[in-house]
Amino acid sequence: MGAKCSLACDDSGRRNIGYKFFELVGTGGFSKVWKVQKDGQTSFRALKQMVKYRIMSKNSVEAILNERQILENLDHPFIINMYSAFQDKYNLYLIMDYLPGGDLRYHIKQTKIFSEQNAKFMMACTLVALEYVHSKNIIHRDIKPENLVFDSQGYLRLTDFGISRYTKTDNSNETSGTPGYLAPETLMRLNHGKESDFFGLGVVLFELIKGYRPYNVRSRKEMRDKIFEKEIQLDPSHDHGEVSANCIDLINKLIKIKPFKRIGCNGIEEIFKHPWFEGYDWESLRNKTSKDVFFTPKEGTNYSRKPRIETETCDEDRKNKDLLSKNEYQCKLIRFLLQILTFKIIFQQYCSKIMTIIFQQKKYQQLIIQIIQAVTNKILNLVYLNITILTTIIENSLYLFLKY
Repeated sequence: MGAKCSLACDDSGRRNIGYKFFELVGTGGFSKVWKVQKDGQTSFRALKQMVKYRIMSKNSVEAILNERQILENLDHPFIINMYSAFQDKYNLYLIMDYLPGGDLRYHIKQTKIFSEQNAKFMMACTLVALEYVHSKNIIHRDIKPENLVFDSQGYLRLTDFGISRYTKTDNSNETSGTPGYLAPETLMRLNHGKESDFFGLGVVLFELIKGYRPYNVRSRKEMRDKIFEKEIQLDPSHDHGEVSANCIDLINKLIKIKPFKRIGCNGIEEIFKHPWFEGYDWESLRNKTSKDVFFTPKEGTNYSRKPRIETETCDEDRKNKDLLSKNEYQCKLIRFLLQILTFKIIFQQYCSKIMTIIFQQKKYQQLIIQIIQAVTNKILNLVYLNITILTTIIENSLYLFLKY
């Protein structure tokens, strides 16, 4: 592969952006993450390439803008950091830290069950990251193995701030997350705080130690049913092999269903002070001189996918251009719908004036009321229902088209 990949598609949306493209290291619903090198430099970065038509089709404009705005205000050695953001006709780009160690999900598939020492190291890295993020009054809201990635030194970093939010008292409408890791209070559409991140942290620790999740579900409905059925807790009296009682205790306190009973609800310091971390060398961890490093990443061995970049990228770029050209017709449709809305407003204003004049004549009031009722029941309800639907379509379409 190597630098040849950057020349694979000279007509693609990636040309002339000042970076050489190497290998593909990750994919998402509307994005790809590439290992890149800025022209004239020797260091590597990760470039997140997000296809505009896919962002619009998945109604993800807000999430993309949110991630950029949050990353602009963050800078820490235990999270993924953003260095720049830009766009061209077809794509949006974020330049971020290149983390060659692969995500924790990949390593879970390889290792299945981790030693308590390795699990403690990974939890410590994540806690340091959350400590910083929470100090900025940000809730990550999607703690899971896929969003925990090893850097070049073997330290775990927190990534993907797409659904993160600044803390506020009323956030019951913000329910995004991953079933199985999503905090129950978020799932139930209740107001939630920083302690919701600790539930996901507990699920990850449970998975590292036991090899499976406490709530092995695929949907929100399944998650709700499981929670109502029973609160999962590890029985301290059972034999958990070489896992210590303190580790079991921390897991149980992290995955409490009720947030006010969950460890960390009074501040992340509660978790740092838990007996499981007693004597832990936090200073060497923060300085990245710890002896507990899980592994030292080797280039090109920590990802589960190595697709043929040249063919896939060229086909993707052609599809991208074709679909964006179709958006011209969608724009025409939007202009037409806007004309309908304009007519609706004028019609309402005209009717209002006419009704004001007629109602001044008392002898016609009863007759007019009967006419209004008949027309409303037979015609206007249907018309305004359709207008309401069209209005929603227009507002969503305009939002998506005008953002970029």
